[in-house]
Amino acid sequence: MLEINSLSNRLNQWLKRVQVLELSDNIRKQIPENIDYDQTIKIMMSDTSPLKTVLLQEVSVEQWTLKLSEVKFIIPKAKKV
Repeated sequence: MLEINSLSNRLNQWLKRVQVLELSDNIRKQIPENIDYDQTIKIMMSDTSPLKTVLLQEVSVEQWTLKLSEVKFIIPKAKKV
């Protein structure tokens, strides 16, 4: 009986690990590429409405790119644990 419980526990741990790995792969696939701020400005220059101006300010490209890079770096490391 103890052996069955032990096998069941190991199976549950393995299944949880598989789920985590699948989730991390899904997250990694959904992460967009880094934003090219210069290209974004060129695209948005045709419309200088206040809304577009604020959106450009809110993008905060450096912070966004840094966070994306961190997530892209962390996911493969987490998968190895």
